[in-house]
Amino acid sequence: MLAWLGCFFLTLPLTACQALFFFPEEGPLRMTPDRIDLTYEDVFFESDDRTLLHGWFLPAMTSPTKDMVLFFHGNAENVSTHIGNVHWLPKEGHSVMIFDYRGYGRSSGAPDLAGVHQDGAAALRQALALAPPEGSLWVFGQSLGGSIAAYTVAHAPPDIKKRIHAVVLEGTFSSYRVIAQEKMADLWFAWSFQWLPNLTLSDHYAAKTSVPLITDIPLLLVHGCADTTIPCEHSKRLLTLAGSLGELWLPENVEHTQAFRTPEKQKQLLKWLENTTPSGQKK
Repeated sequence: MLAWLGCFFLTLPLTACQALFFFPEEGPLRMTPDRIDLTYEDVFFESDDRTLLHGWFLPAMTSPTKDMVLFFHGNAENVSTHIGNVHWLPKEGHSVMIFDYRGYGRSSGAPDLAGVHQDGAAALRQALALAPPEGSLWVFGQSLGGSIAAYTVAHAPPDIKKRIHAVVLEGTFSSYRVIAQEKMADLWFAWSFQWLPNLTLSDHYAAKTSVPLITDIPLLLVHGCADTTIPCEHSKRLLTLAGSLGELWLPENVEHTQAFRTPEKQKQLLKWLENTTPSGQKK
């Protein structure tokens, strides 16, 4: 957050300000899934501009496989630290693909808003290639990853979009400009500069522009009421923009992207998915 402020005070170009939304951890990964008793495969694929990306495919541990989950992680570190958010899904019969945006982990390049959204589209195609031919897929994004996931689904071609079972966005901010302004307002020395994000940041990729386009796919917004990183008001705003298949959960005493760390909440999410059909209608 403080990095954003330096960008605003120096009125750096738009591309530099965008880069300060990303805090990648490059190079060797901290761990691999086998260390937590998960079978996995390394997956390498190209983004639309031929940037080489890396991810992990975690096959379901039960048969038959229920579906594929494509996970978009948050703005820091890499897959080796974010796997804790999805490690429980293979045991429940869901295969998972978790990947790193450009500049993260073993993915090449450097992150920027246009680039990571190309990465999201490529990851969606790769996940469907790994899924059973007639299998469905659901998309799960957290924080910044929720914004990237929403844009990816909203702008997916019709033949790809029809295979998406559901979308889950946790702790996602509605607007790049608004979250930057909110963080500036928290600091007395930056308060009077809250107008700067309107000049230095674009909301072209913001969740508030993507969510209204996700009209025929069940959309679940989840936001912990104790989230001090991104206030839950952001998800409340997104719900007002969602179609009739939109739903909002506001778990109490839950901090940023921590909603599904307990077996109780995991079961609640799985139950929601079971009650949602691939055709996009609630049972």
